[in-house]
Amino acid sequence: MQTHSSEKARHTVTPTRWGLILILLTLTACSNEFSDIPDEELADKAYACRTTTEQSPGFAITCDNYKRECERRREAGKYVC
Repeated sequence: MQTHSSEKARHTVTPTRWGLILILLTLTACSNEFSDIPDEELADKAYACRTTTEQSPGFAITCDNYKRECERRREAGKYVC
């Protein structure tokens, strides 16, 4: 039995799909993880993100998560970063 190339392509996970899957899993897994970071460590990491000019995609995603956590804490009245 032969398989058509279109069937095979449909089941192939391309690097772009892997990237999207990884990003979604990272965002889902990290949503509560960042709330456990001590204030001083979060401030240090947020500062590193602001001062690093060349960021890899993974580092940029992590920095976005730090920024969101800083904003979440700020809304709760804790001005950490």
